[in-house]
Amino acid sequence: MIIYQLPSRERQLALTFDDGPNPVYTPQILDLFKKHQAYATFFVIGSYAKQYPDLLRRIVEEGHEIGNHTYSHPVLPERERQDVYNELEMTNGIIREIAGVEPSLFRPPYGEFNKHTVEAADRLGLHTVIWPDHQNTKDWSLPGANTIVERVLETLQTGDIILFHDGSGDDPDEDRSQTVQAIEMLLPHLIGNNYKLVTVSRMMRTYNEAMILYV
Repeated sequence: MIIYQLPSRERQLALTFDDGPNPVYTPQILDLFKKHQAYATFFVIGSYAKQYPDLLRRIVEEGHEIGNHTYSHPVLPERERQDVYNELEMTNGIIREIAGVEPSLFRPPYGEFNKHTVEAADRLGLHTVIWPDHQNTKDWSLPGANTIVERVLETLQTGDIILFHDGSGDDPDEDRSQTVQAIEMLLPHLIGNNYKLVTVSRMMRTYNEAMILYV
């Protein structure tokens, strides 16, 4: 089962960030969420989490959620079943050891998955979470902060799981400043329009009917 949207009676959204933690951009994003008393979900790469443990702990301490985004950011359908399991198990262990929490969410790199991917996540008690097509901001392509904001707002729906990137699984030095700028614009706008910005797990507790895929 793959969750990609969580329609709800409540006016809420889940902003999610992939490919961190990043020592430059993740702190800036955390500062903005703290300023606006909002919450997000960070799908972290295990090798980066190991490299920046203080950032991982800060994410949890400030009320956000950590999800599993594998250890090395591979294309999982190209890997053997045991390799997929090992990627997830290793990252779970790193998150547990550093941040003291047990992740319950998993997002496959590049949004690429197959039956073996989802089965591995299920074995580890992880819900597989992607995003609806209309909330793929493609911020990684550096389209400009205004374009990122427009992509979010153009087809925004209650219960959306919105995809951003605070790092890069391919190049740790890749620029994410446009994402930071977009978040700086989006948070006051969304909150001003009475949206609650919550973690994915929080939204899972209050949804009407999950939008899911099966493999």
